[in-house]
Parts: sequence; C-alpha cells; structure tokens
Amino acid sequence: FMTVGILQHRLGGVDEYHLRGRGAGQWATAALFVVGALALAGLPPFGTYVGKALIEEEAKLLGLTWVTPLFVLVSALTGGALLRAAGRVFGGWGPPVGHDDVVAKQVGEEREAETVAGREGTPAVMFVPAALLGVAALALPFIPGLLTGTEAAAEAFTDRSAYVEAVLAGRPQPLPEAPAHAGPKAAELVPGFLSVAGALALAAFTLSRNRLPDPWRKATWNSAGRLVVGLRNLHSGHPGDYIAWLTFGVALLGGAFGVALR
Repeated sequence: FMTVGILQHRLGGVDEYHLRGRGAGQWATAALFVVGALALAGLPPFGTYVGKALIEEEAKLLGLTWVTPLFVLVSALTGGALLRAAGRVFGGWGPPVGHDDVVAKQVGEEREAETVAGREGTPAVMFVPAALLGVAALALPFIPGLLTGTEAAAEAFTDRSAYVEAVLAGRPQPLPEAPAHAGPKAAELVPGFLSVAGALALAAFTLSRNRLPDPWRKATWNSAGRLVVGLRNLHSGHPGDYIAWLTFGVALLGGAFGVALR
C-alpha cells in the first residue's frame, strides 16, 4: 500500500495500464513493491507465510484438508495480480492501452479522480516506513518465542470459561503451555512455494497473453476473460463498491461464525 502511495506521488496516478513503463528506473520502489507482492503470495519466511502455515497446520489436525489448497489458490491470485502490476508499471510489459485486448481496454479507460501531476523524488517520510515494514515482515518470524507465544495465546483465547473469567470477573488466567506442534513445520514450506510459483505463473501469463496465437488467445478469453470482465463489472474500483463489498463480506463472515459457533 505504501509503494502504491509512492507511485501516486511520483507519477500522478495508480492505474497500471496508464502507468505502463513509467516506473522504469525507480528500482528502490520496484524492489519494495515486488517484496510486498511476494510476501502477500506467502513466500517463506515472511510473516504472512508463517500465519498461513499455522492455520493450515491446525486445519489439518482438525481434518479440514481443503484449507491448504484454498489458501494456495487465494495467495497465488493475490500475489499474481500485484506482480502483474509490477511488471507492467516498472518493466513496461504487457499490452499497451489501446491494444485489442478487451480487458486492457476496459481497465485502461478507468481514471483515478484524485490523479494529480507527478512529483520529482520520493520523500523519506514515504520511503523509509515502507522499507522498515518490508524488513519487519521478513524478520517477524525470527523473533524468539513469538510463534510459541502466539499459539499459547490462541489456546487461551479459545478457552471460553477462562476468557469470561478474565474479561468479566477481572481474574486474569495464566497462559497455557504452547501445544507440542507449535510453529510451522518443513512440510508447510511446500504450499508457500506453490503459492509463489502460481503467482509468478499467473503474472507471466497475463502479461504475455497478447503474444499467444489467436486460437489460444480466444480460448483463454472464452474461459477466464469473460469471468474477469464480469467480476470487474461487479467491482468498478470506486469507493462505493469497496464499502458495499466490505459490508457484504463482513456480514457473510459474521454469519459463518454464527453458524459455526452456535
């Protein structure tokens, strides 16, 4: 998010199609952007990977084997979208605005209302926090006792009677011992690397699809392209859509929790 703010500051916009190639030469910003994209894709040992790995491990213990493939898919889609934007903005890859790709035309026509003229240079107050957060995301899993302490706190949180005593009666309860399986295992590295591989493959495919032979392009458009346009029609990127879908998502999640915890 902070590197996107830097792009807005330097280039006067955040539409990846209109910024195609205009980020060339901004190597520091590009590095931070790519690091953030890989972190969101779940690259080990970033903190995002550790959080996913802990959830996946606990899900396996509960017999919820579908959680890991779902996390891999979502992480690949998230990281792939950001890596595609990085390749387009900083590398100038992908079809330019006006190319006969329908998705490119539709997205390229979108304008940011807050767009202003770009500025020279990036102030330290924008770059330094982004860099520090990137380093922190990488260093977080190596903090001594963090993983075991996190799992112990999670065990305490799910102890309803102890939680009620601590909150309502003011009688703090000691943290339980961390479970024996605390911390992600080596086996959890595989889903993390699969997510990153999927993100890289998705970014490479979307940036080079215009180079495919026409029959292949038509086949991919008939399968995935129409779905993408349909999703974009449901979410135009305007603030109203963000609010509407956030409200819908929170309500859906709350309903799911209500059913699961009743």
